[in-house]
Amino acid sequence: MQLGSETFVRSRGRISTPETREAEKLRARAKRAVNREPSRAAARRYNANHPGRHQEARRNWRYANPVKRLLQTAKARAKQRGLEFAITANDLQPFPTHCPVLGIKLQYGGEQGKNLRAKSKWALASLDRRDNSLGYISGNVFIISLRANMLKSDGTPDEHRAIAKWAGEIT
Repeated sequence: MQLGSETFVRSRGRISTPETREAEKLRARAKRAVNREPSRAAARRYNANHPGRHQEARRNWRYANPVKRLLQTAKARAKQRGLEFAITANDLQPFPTHCPVLGIKLQYGGEQGKNLRAKSKWALASLDRRDNSLGYISGNVFIISLRANMLKSDGTPDEHRAIAKWAGEIT
């Protein structure tokens, strides 16, 4: 609704101004601060009555949003290592269907777990930084297979040649 020069927004059956909306935000923040412990206790009760549901929801999100998950974990690594992080999913598009280094079909999402060296995980998509000193910035990050990423540290001579060939093509 437009009245004069100010914009009013109908909220919960009321007409409010930007100033009243800001006041409502402050009141809500104060209310959350006061009710923090009861809310946490309710969450603990829910988790006790529904074991595994939260973990299952997180796992389902990871499978449904594999590229967001790649970015999320990369951002955490960048923060941990003090590196710059300035990429989005748009910077990585188009998402490759095959690893540009080894030519294997990439899996987005898929099997999770701690043992990244398991053969079943070699085709998982992973982020690779061309120049490790630059951090996660546009033009320095590529999607390649987890195996190709690991080979940089422990590959055979033939595999290193494939990586060198690929690296020469993108420069």
